[in-house]
Amino acid sequence: MVLPLQTTTRSSALSNNPLNKYDLLTCCMKECFHTISNITLNDIKTLEDVYQYFSTPVKDTNVLEDLQ
Repeated sequence: MVLPLQTTTRSSALSNNPLNKYDLLTCCMKECFHTISNITLNDIKTLEDVYQYFSTPVKDTNVLEDLQ
């Protein structure tokens, strides 16, 4: 897969083309089995943001389970 970036460093901004950003994030979601909420989608602007988001563990419990 070719990333929609000018360089492959973490600080690189994602392409201004929304379709390229969509393609990259779709591939990441499929590989990591981790979706992105709409509110978070607007905050992802660099490859570092993508890395940080997909490096965050996914909680598999709800609030009530966490209280026990």
